[in-house]
Amino acid sequence: MTDRPLRCFVVQPFNIYHAMTAELLRREVQQRDPGDRRDVVKEDMKLIAQAICESVTHVLTEDERTIAMYVWRLNGSGQSSLRVVLLANGFDVSWFNNGQHRLLDDQPQT
Repeated sequence: MTDRPLRCFVVQPFNIYHAMTAELLRREVQQRDPGDRRDVVKEDMKLIAQAICESVTHVLTEDERTIAMYVWRLNGSGQSSLRVVLLANGFDVSWFNNGQHRLLDDQPQT
C-alpha cells in the first residue's frame, strides 16, 4: 500500500488498556460470522478498541465485510459511537462536518 500518505498519520502503540477493551468488545460481539477469519476479526477488534480508547471519531476503511460490520454491531449495542467511512464509496468531506456540505466552490472569484 504505497499510495497511502503515511506521513499524515500518527501511529499509536497498542497498550494494555487497548487490549482489555478489545477483549470486552470481542465478548460483546460473541461470535464472528461464518467465513470471517479469526485473525482478521482479532486485528479488527484491536483497531476498534484502540480507536475507542483514544477517542477517535471515524474509522476509514474500504472493507464493509469485517471492521465496518463489527463497528456497526458495537454501535447498535451501545459499546461504540465510531463512525465508519467507506472509502469504496468515494470521499466526502461532509462526513467530518456533521453532514454539512460546502456552499461555495473552491474556485477563486474574479
